[in-house]
Amino acid sequence: MSPGPVIYQGNNPLSIGESCSDPTFLNAYSRINKELADYQHVTYKEFARKIAGKDLTAKEVNRFWINKAKNFIQDNPLYFARMLFTKAYYIFHNYRRHDLNNIFYNDHYVLKDYPALGFAFITALALMGALIFLERIKKDWLMPYSVLFLQSAIMLATHVSDRQRAVLIPVLIFFAVAFLSKLFFPQAHSAAALKNRSKPDLKNLAFLGAAILVIPLFLSLNHNDDIINDELHRWHSSVQIQDRYLKAEAAFKNGQNELALKNLSELVAYSPSKGKEVNIPGLTIDRAKLYSDALKYSLSLDLNTHSHLFDLAYLYIENGQLEQAETIYITLLRNHKDFSRQFTQSSLVEFYMARIAEIMKKKGKAIEFLKKALKKNPGDPWVLAHLYVITNEPQYKDKLIRYFDNIDANYYIRSAREELY
Repeated sequence: MSPGPVIYQGNNPLSIGESCSDPTFLNAYSRINKELADYQHVTYKEFARKIAGKDLTAKEVNRFWINKAKNFIQDNPLYFARMLFTKAYYIFHNYRRHDLNNIFYNDHYVLKDYPALGFAFITALALMGALIFLERIKKDWLMPYSVLFLQSAIMLATHVSDRQRAVLIPVLIFFAVAFLSKLFFPQAHSAAALKNRSKPDLKNLAFLGAAILVIPLFLSLNHNDDIINDELHRWHSSVQIQDRYLKAEAAFKNGQNELALKNLSELVAYSPSKGKEVNIPGLTIDRAKLYSDALKYSLSLDLNTHSHLFDLAYLYIENGQLEQAETIYITLLRNHKDFSRQFTQSSLVEFYMARIAEIMKKKGKAIEFLKKALKKNPGDPWVLAHLYVITNEPQYKDKLIRYFDNIDANYYIRSAREELY
């Protein structure tokens, strides 16, 4: 894939620093090119050329998407700094961030019972090793340090995935072993180590400090935060979604329409935002009943995770049960819970509080929540679109066009109008 789209995928408002993400309509449109080897690259080229109104060169396509990412970064430097910190954290985190469905399935369903040494254990040792032996970068360790810095820089500039950081594994093992060697065989690193071991110097004290820091560093890199938990929720849900859709298709082909609709309602329970778009050609779908059945099924799952509550509240809104939805969202806000829904829906709880206010015709309250949401993510397209439609202030539309392609910007605004009027 060309560098322009890749940089944009990891630095647009939907990526929130933890992985890559496409704009919503572009992602949906890319399915048309699904049979092509690099269908996303093809779609990014098509969109850039349609917006420009002419046949752009590869260089011009790259510039188009890099400028979109640059607009967002320049407008929101502090938010971008947080994104970089998040990326740096996930480069060395234990969580394996997959970007392909089949790899996730193999990792979490096929290979889950196989013993494996945790990535966080290696990286905690490796980071301390790289720090302790930093003075050797100009001597004989230039190569491992170069690989560590360059590949990390690439991921900071683009996005973090398990495939990308695979390059780092040999280097991380190298630094981890060096650290353990220093810990258990100090004489191998200093001919005078045994002679002077009774006289601690600054280097020895630094190493002792690094050895102590390994444990809290490991615990931090091994801890799943809200974003990771929500991403795992989405991955596991995607397995159920695919299963339910295949069952629905099979049932419809066999003339079992009720069974097909039942499977589709269960699909929507796992991904509520799909309720407006899920479709089987030829099958008549009552969207209100679909959401009603999805809510019943979601309640029957009896899951007690914050991600499931986030989905459940969405279903409550679609069923007109605003009080129940509001109760859940208030709880999530009080617990400072974060979510990552990328291109499928807004990840901000404040946005849904605004949706409730919009439905209740409380315009002032809706604007208040939307502006609070914008403080958390200054480029969230759903928030910007709703603010533009409600206030008619051009600044919000201008930001949509600055951060996204014109096609997606119009898609978000059109969707907001449909929800509001």
